[in-house]
Amino acid sequence: MAMDKDVMKMRAVTALPLPAGKVVELKPGSYHVMLMDLKGPVKAGDVVPVTLVLESKDGLRSTLEVKATARPLGNAAAAAPAAAPHGQHKH
Repeated sequence: MAMDKDVMKMRAVTALPLPAGKVVELKPGSYHVMLMDLKGPVKAGDVVPVTLVLESKDGLRSTLEVKATARPLGNAAAAAPAAAPHGQHKH
């Protein structure tokens, strides 16, 4: 993500490195998961199943099933005050 004339611009990444012994956090205003092409709306409190695909340095893949609880959009702005409201992002 980068600021461009007071607008936060996001870009998709094909992979997120997970260095051994280091914490990599998904959070608003940084790396995060964006759900696209949903079949219906997600409301605050809904539990959304997400499958993460992990790949080791030698190419072995495994999956991790996560049940993420949706938060109200207002929490994203509070957690990342420098970020523009999501409606202003250009994808």
